[in-house]
Parts: sequence; C-alpha cells; structure tokens
Amino acid sequence: MSSEKEKEKSRRINSLPFLVYKEPDENQFGGYTRLVVKKVIIASCFFSTDSNMLTEIVSYLPISKLVLFLFVIFVLVFAYRRDLKETMNSIFAIVYCAVLLCHRLPYAFLSHITGKIVKQKYTQPDLRQRFISVTVKTACETLPLWIIRILFHISGVYEQMANGLFFGKLRNQWCRSVSGTEWQGYLIGENAETAEIGEDADLVIIYAHGGGFVCGGALISLVVFVDWIKSWKISHGAKTHIVSLEYGLSPEHPFPAARDMFLQCYHTLVNEKGISPSKIVFAGDSAGGNTATIASFELLNNPSKYSVPQPSRLLLISPVLTALKISRTFKTNEAYDCLSKQWFDRCLSNYIYGTNLLPTCPMISPLYERRFKGLPRTWICVGSYELFLDDITLFIEKARSQDVEAEIVVEENNSHNYAILYPLSRDGGAQRAVKYMSKFLFGELPIRKITN
Repeated sequence: MSSEKEKEKSRRINSLPFLVYKEPDENQFGGYTRLVVKKVIIASCFFSTDSNMLTEIVSYLPISKLVLFLFVIFVLVFAYRRDLKETMNSIFAIVYCAVLLCHRLPYAFLSHITGKIVKQKYTQPDLRQRFISVTVKTACETLPLWIIRILFHISGVYEQMANGLFFGKLRNQWCRSVSGTEWQGYLIGENAETAEIGEDADLVIIYAHGGGFVCGGALISLVVFVDWIKSWKISHGAKTHIVSLEYGLSPEHPFPAARDMFLQCYHTLVNEKGISPSKIVFAGDSAGGNTATIASFELLNNPSKYSVPQPSRLLLISPVLTALKISRTFKTNEAYDCLSKQWFDRCLSNYIYGTNLLPTCPMISPLYERRFKGLPRTWICVGSYELFLDDITLFIEKARSQDVEAEIVVEENNSHNYAILYPLSRDGGAQRAVKYMSKFLFGELPIRKITN
C-alpha cells in the first residue's frame, strides 16, 4: 500500500509544469530530493487548487540548505548593518520580496499569454518588459532603502565592468572626480583625466541622475553617457562634456539639497570656469529631471539671488514634474510602467521630510508653476506606458502657451526611463532617443567636419 502511494506521489509531482524531478538519494546532505527549477517552480503552487499536491511539493524542498542559506544572509546583513533588529527586519523583507516575486512573475507570464490570445485595443508590454517591471516594482515596494541603494549601485558596476569602464586606463580616459564649492561629481568625456571642464568642448551638460531622490549615483549611467558622447561625435562632430553630480540623497539630504548643489555647480562653471551659459545644458532623468527643472525655475523666479542667466537648453528624460497622482495615466498605465504608486509615495515622503512643503508646492511640482516664459529651450522624452505621461504632456502645453520653445517625444510601447535604462527600451526606443537628443543639442547639420 505504501509503495503505491509513493508511486502516485512521484507521478503527480512529475506531472507538474516547469519542474524536473529526481528520485531521493539518501547519500545527499539531509536526504532530500533535489528540485531543479527550469522556469518558475512556484507557478505550479500558486495556481494549483490541490492542497495535498502543494504539501507534497513542500515536503521535498531542501529545508536544511534553505536554513543554511538564511543563516548566511543573516550573517552578511548583520555584518553590514550591525543591528539585530534591523537585520531581522531586512531578512524578513528579502524573504517577503522573494515570495511576492514567486507569485507575481507567473501572473505576469499568464497576463502576457492572455494578451496574445485575446485581441487588445493597444499594444501590450512584451514579456521582458513585464518581468523587469514586476521585479523592479516588487523590490522597491518591499526591500529596505539601504538594500535598494546597493542594488542600484551593483547594476551600475555591472554595466561598467561589462564595458571595461569599471577601472583601468579606459575608465581614467573617460571619467574623473571633480568638485567645487558645495558640489561634487564626475566629469565624463574624452580625455577626462587631463581635460578641464569645458576645455575644447562644444557643450557642457550638468546632469542629475534619477533614483526617486533616495538612491542612485552619479556614475550609475556612465556607460550610457559614454555612448551618447561617442554617438554625438559621429553624427555631428561634437565634443561634449557631462558633469554628473553626486548630490545628497534623501532622507539624509531632503529638499532643496539636490537643487542647491545643481545651482552651485552651474555658478562655478559660469563664474569661475568662464564657460558661457550658451554652452551649458541642464539635464536629468526621472527625479533628476525634476531637479534640473526646478533649478531652472529657481533662476527664473529669483534672478537677484543668482548672478547667472538661464542655460541654453533643458533636456529631460521621463522627468517627475508633479508629486500628485491624479492624472489619467496614473491609472491607465499603472499595470505597464516599472514604477508603482507605493514607491512614488515612499520617495516623496523622504524627499520633503521635515520641509513642511505640500506636494502641490511648485518647488516640488514644477508643473504648477505659473510663469514659464523665460525658460530655456526644452526637450522631453517619455514612454507611452509611463505613469507621468499626461503630466509631462501638460507641462509641454503650458510651456508652449507662454512662448517657450518646447519639444516632446512620446515613444510608443516604452516605459519610464527607457532612454537611459537600455534594458527597458523596446523597438530601438533608446537608440532613437540618442538621435533626437543630438538634433536638439546640435541642430540638423554637423557643427564641424567629422573625422573617423
């Protein structure tokens, strides 16, 4: 009787999708059965109505190694944080994140299949976009901020290592640390190790990175910056310097720390380095786009406070232009974008912590500024799947209504920050964005003879 039960048990487990079963080997550590996940093992658990089958699967899990794995995580986290309570909270968050992913990823897969079968009114995200979106959302909603910051840093380091820019001669050729009075960052450009900021450059871009005001870093997009500079040299013969700022993150450095550092850098380039404002561009992506925008409005609204005019251009990638979540696309694009309302609220509360400012304050939400006339030429790109799509469109309309030369590129079937986060780009959206930026910055024709 017992033998028949074991055979039936083995048959049922082997019938599960995405699962490879191996008979027990008593010589293995703990005497458990190894289950090798080919795609998504938990898909069978969450979408099975047979509780007995679920119990049987759990009984085969490598409990001893799971406990050992959790113990290793505990030691690593505790060694980093040196606080028992925070360590336990972090471990719980990691496990909770993993459990949610085990549920959400199969659901995203099923949604993708459903979208293929049932005719949809609009083009749906592809499977890669769905998986990346789900993973990013889940991590940002569940993990402690310090872990999210590490993950951002690791992603940047990985890209740099994959492209030979993490260390060595190539790194030194393209990037070096720079600083001034109350600001710091990195100069990115050809021969950066010897060149001064703006030396022989046709354009200098002051750049604020994204990351919801709470994470990210000046070099997280180093590979993308180098790609831009090379592309613009090929298309227009242009020599470009990018000063990527390492501004203080919230909640340690809430508003207006990032904006003030941005303006201090601009002041240094104009008044100390002698670089003409006509050769300087304010730029940023996501939260960094907000920083670049409010810096420009600060110059516009308080000219007596600053002894510098507006820069020549304002270049924004998927900028955060309002802290409110009332636009139509905050509802219609919530399932498609890689950002979530919960993460947005979390970032915002950290950003305005202790300031007593309301989300509607124009210094936080530049969309609600009354005066646009006097802003520099503006270019914005945004994906059609973005939460901020309607807000960005409204910003452009308000700017144009007050005679600001403003352009917008809405890239179909792309999500937040597609133009700078290449893994999120679909159908060549990021590559087209580089060309659009080149045209906006340097015009239709090359600015000098192009040499190979």
